[in-house]
Amino acid sequence: MLQKLKRRVVLFVSLLFLMTGSFLYSETKNLEIKPFARDGFETLKIKKSKKKNLVVHIFVPLCDNEHQGIVPVSKILGNGLDLRNNLYWGALYGVKTHLKRSKKWKLIYDKKNISDVVLERVIFKRDNVYIVADAYRGDKMKETLFDYFDSISGVKSAKVALKKESLALYKDADLTIFNGHNGLMDYSIKAKNNEDNKTRETAIIGCKSYKYFKSNLLTAKAYPLVTTTNYMAPEAYVLEAIVNSWARLESEKSMKISAGKAYNKYQKCGLRGATRLFQDGWKREK
Repeated sequence: MLQKLKRRVVLFVSLLFLMTGSFLYSETKNLEIKPFARDGFETLKIKKSKKKNLVVHIFVPLCDNEHQGIVPVSKILGNGLDLRNNLYWGALYGVKTHLKRSKKWKLIYDKKNISDVVLERVIFKRDNVYIVADAYRGDKMKETLFDYFDSISGVKSAKVALKKESLALYKDADLTIFNGHNGLMDYSIKAKNNEDNKTRETAIIGCKSYKYFKSNLLTAKAYPLVTTTNYMAPEAYVLEAIVNSWARLESEKSMKISAGKAYNKYQKCGLRGATRLFQDGWKREK
């Protein structure tokens, strides 16, 4: 009799455990973060109508043959400490050189050794739009990603002082862009949970960025205006095209088309193929 009672108790506890486990699993699935809509457009529209400053903060990990999992480029282009010649910064289509050569953007700020990891910060202006670009050491990819994720999560903040005003960076920028080698191909880094329930706008220009960054964007509550679908060259003409389209208050689809046109112009790979390298917003789930 006692043995039967013990068996019934064990059976009851086992069933209770299974039921609880199923409930918890169901609750966990329900807590899964799902893609959300873009909700920053109206705020952007109002700021532009009032001619307020719009700030784009760009994170650029310098190309680095030694410390990044890339197909090696020439030694001079792939030196992650060489600002002057680096593929993503000082070379012809690097962020600093390309924007400096542009007739549309004016260089108004240039300062080196911003921190132990940021070798240089440049600021370009066009009307009331400011591009703040930070060149991170090529061997500090993790730190670059941490700063980028902390920005789109609403964690990191700072300002940069100009002669007559200051610009809000990181979490307070109007648009945040990661431009360079996809560091998540080398490191498994998770973004922090969004801290202020604010949806921020971002673009990620690097190989296969949508696939690798999607889960972190959901966690951070950052809306992907433009990401990428395949291997590509993250050169500055792409980010310039996206920023110009964004500043004109165009749709994400228009930003994607602008990026594709710019990529085809310089890479000569065909407009259709170039445009397909980019993803606007979230992918349509089948």
